[in-house]
Amino acid sequence: IDAGNNRGTYFQRLIAYQTGDKEVNQLEVIINSLLDTKVKRRSKLQASIFDPGKDHTTGMFQKFPCLQHVTFYKSEKGGLVLNSFYAVQHFYRRAYGNWLGLIYLGKFIAQETGLNFERMNCFIGVEHLDEITKTEASKLLAEIDVACS
Repeated sequence: IDAGNNRGTYFQRLIAYQTGDKEVNQLEVIINSLLDTKVKRRSKLQASIFDPGKDHTTGMFQKFPCLQHVTFYKSEKGGLVLNSFYAVQHFYRRAYGNWLGLIYLGKFIAQETGLNFERMNCFIGVEHLDEITKTEASKLLAEIDVACS
């Protein structure tokens, strides 16, 4: 585990969220709720990442978690929508990887429930544009150019 994630990972908290003396597989609850046509309660379609017991620290900066929680929604079109909520999002250093991971998560849940992944929405409280060098920016632009070709 990366030193910045010494309190866990997003995936760990999604499949083994510690609540008291019990572990909850939040993804399993969400998948089962989407599969059960009798379940109408949307509150079952959300997963917490932020854990006050672990994450309210006295440290000045905290690398994990940026993501607070995710919610899922079966749209009017019958597709799956994933919503993500960030208190702070660092655009250069983390946003692309975070958003890519969320898209993969949405596609996984859609596959497991037989739905089409319709879209991912990202809600951000505070945007932080990291300072990058011209060399880093040029490299990023070149990678984007290759990816779009």
